[in-house]
Amino acid sequence: MTAVETLQPDDWLTAMSIAHAHVPAAQRIERIGHGLQMLQLGAIDPRGVFIARQAGGIVAVQVCVALGGASTLFWLPTTEDGVADALVQAGLDWARSNGCKIAQALAGRGDEPLMGPLIRRGFLGVTRLRQMVRDLTDLPYSSLELLQFASYASVPPELFAATLNRTYEGTLDCPEMNDERTIDDVVAGHKAQGAFHPDMWWLAYHGADPIGVIMLSQMPNGWMWELAYLGITAEWRGRGFGRSMAVHAMQTLRERGAFRLVLAVDERNTPALRLYESLGFVETESNLALLYFLRREAQG
Repeated sequence: MTAVETLQPDDWLTAMSIAHAHVPAAQRIERIGHGLQMLQLGAIDPRGVFIARQAGGIVAVQVCVALGGASTLFWLPTTEDGVADALVQAGLDWARSNGCKIAQALAGRGDEPLMGPLIRRGFLGVTRLRQMVRDLTDLPYSSLELLQFASYASVPPELFAATLNRTYEGTLDCPEMNDERTIDDVVAGHKAQGAFHPDMWWLAYHGADPIGVIMLSQMPNGWMWELAYLGITAEWRGRGFGRSMAVHAMQTLRERGAFRLVLAVDERNTPALRLYESLGFVETESNLALLYFLRREAQG
């Protein structure tokens, strides 16, 4: 008989070991340690970790991480059978109870055998996200005088949010997520991503016109940052402003002593890919993005 339970402290190590069983051996110990640290710090809520227990002990684990902004990250299931299906469903029920509107999962190449329970419970594979990185040395040139930048802390938050919302019009970055969350949800989700520094979010102006936003978040190691979002409103695209905005972000980071900038971009977003490649970003991996829309479920 199999019992589905929430995680208890005595099972943390076993659960993290099972959750990372598919990770290459060279990285497994580090990843297990990171998972335990996230539990200790509260970054992973144990109530969102579901285990399947049989007479001999734990046989499967589903980790769900609340991300803020009405979204939840599902780690890949640890097995391909009905037990995993039940764990995914428990995770969806928990996410729904927390007001989640979008559940998401990322599957790397070779992880396809672990996707079955997510797909059967309603997750949809929508696109591949390309992970890219650039060391902050020998930065490219851009004519920054074309734009002015105001930090998030110095502008009305409603203006920043309204401009951010306008950048989603006609976007090629996961357009499936448009209108699934409110703009307040989106802002809250970005604030919860890494360490939030309001002076590292900018509203970009061309003259008196706000034309786009940049959002950077600091990674836990302190010296690496993520370009969480760069967006331009539809009427100002195609004029080279994306390059100026990215260079502004990189120059500011280097002045602060950061060494590396990472980002993820939808592989369908050809203009953004061309931009980042021209700026010296190189791809390190790609992951299939799977989404489950709980808001649609509630409506239908």
